[in-house]
Amino acid sequence: METGILAEWYIQEGSGFAAGEAIAKIETDKASIDFEAQDDGFVAKILMEAGSGVDIPVNTPIMITV
Repeated sequence: METGILAEWYIQEGSGFAAGEAIAKIETDKASIDFEAQDDGFVAKILMEAGSGVDIPVNTPIMITV
């Protein structure tokens, strides 16, 4: 996978999340997958809007967590 489309956020800025929780849906040309948190944290800022249909390269920041 080299790019993906951010289809949907499951959380909002200021929300907390737990390790293993699905926080966004990512679509590729072959699959639609849930992006899961690796650690507990809070969303400080969402950097990419969902549903734009724009291909986002792998390793591009999509949010800031604390």
